[in-house]
Amino acid sequence: MRAATVIFVLLGSFAAAPATLAQTADPPEPGEICTGGYPWEASPAETSEIENVPVPPSYRQRFESEAPCVRWSLGKTDLINWHLNFGSLRSITAALKYLERDYTRDVPAPERYADKVRRAYETAVPDIQTVAELEQTQSYRFEESSATIGKLECLVDHFENYYFLAEQYLRAAEEYGDAGLLGKAETYLDPVAAVTDFLEPLENAPPADGVLSFNLNSVRVDDLRMRLAVLKAEFSPSRSNIAQAQRLLDRFEPPAYTRALAVAYSGGEDFCDIAVGYSRTEEVEAACDECDSYALKVLFYGASAAQLSLLGDDAPGSLRPLNRVAELIDRSRDRYWGTHEAVDDMLRLYRAKAAYHSRRFRALGDRGLQDWYQASEALRGTEALVPPYEAPARFERIARQWLALWQDYARQFPPEDGRGGISDLPEMMRYASYLRQTLANIDAIASGSIR
Repeated sequence: MRAATVIFVLLGSFAAAPATLAQTADPPEPGEICTGGYPWEASPAETSEIENVPVPPSYRQRFESEAPCVRWSLGKTDLINWHLNFGSLRSITAALKYLERDYTRDVPAPERYADKVRRAYETAVPDIQTVAELEQTQSYRFEESSATIGKLECLVDHFENYYFLAEQYLRAAEEYGDAGLLGKAETYLDPVAAVTDFLEPLENAPPADGVLSFNLNSVRVDDLRMRLAVLKAEFSPSRSNIAQAQRLLDRFEPPAYTRALAVAYSGGEDFCDIAVGYSRTEEVEAACDECDSYALKVLFYGASAAQLSLLGDDAPGSLRPLNRVAELIDRSRDRYWGTHEAVDDMLRLYRAKAAYHSRRFRALGDRGLQDWYQASEALRGTEALVPPYEAPARFERIARQWLALWQDYARQFPPEDGRGGISDLPEMMRYASYLRQTLANIDAIASGSIR
């Protein structure tokens, strides 16, 4: 059976399917309309048991349903978002394995997928050529009866399965800093990247030109490729690994990237609104006109480039672009619809900044007070993105990281010796108290218990 999200389009005969995948449930029959259902949200009792029951009954009931439209009403990332906000490395690994079993049912093994797509396309070329030469009504009937085109279509349908698994494993690896999850993400991203590189150029070349449209959305695929390369370098930040990641990022740098950072939103409420009077904006304006996804390309590339730039021993001039990219992502959250959560990118930018300054503080000792302050502020910015009542587990991880940094400060600059010190020390002390008091009640907050 085909996956629910069909991404192969021939002569305009395709009607877009919902974004949720359905392996166990049949997609709606022709003419049947799924109007959506109520969002899934775990109960307080299920949240309290997230470590013991990582896939709660209320989710299983809908995800495994074979009734029309029931599973289709689920958001694809509902379960993983729940674990990022309320769970742990252990719980999210179990949830990912549950989803993986479903999304890999009746699809080729990842290592064989790209080769199967290539062979299927080559076999279908004669029929694609025939479609290109027929009148539209005839071509539609011919396409429907073509076994080779049908096989290609079925294989391309699986693209979304691999992409979904690659993205969710990567999100978890970024959150928990886990190499095993990163390896799983790479397992599924490799075929996604290979199929994208193979199929995308075919749209503009005979015989597919004007006949086929593969809705692969290479912008989101390129984003995953950059994020994965940067995370690999972060896990092992040798010069060669950083250089390898940089070479990959260089492939995806959008035109006029640096200038776009400077002028975006200067003239209005849209990324591509540029104020009159700015110089050297022609290339930015041309890129905005030529590519609807230009803003996302700039934001995705900028986030990965900024993160990578902070992995070396020194990163002069890197922090200003990072701060600007974070600002632009915050203003562009609506553009992220259909890709991933904008807050994920903001979190990894602030974390990268905090990690960079923390390393410098620990290396510089007494001379690193300014780096301690910058690391502290970056973590406070991260914490502000994940309030404890929305994402208690994420809040707890960040709060404990800040408190560890606070302890480092206290050891380096004991209050009694009068050395160093920061002007807003009383505020920092209150912030430390706020974090400790909240952490003491984090389980009650997560479960929504009322005392």
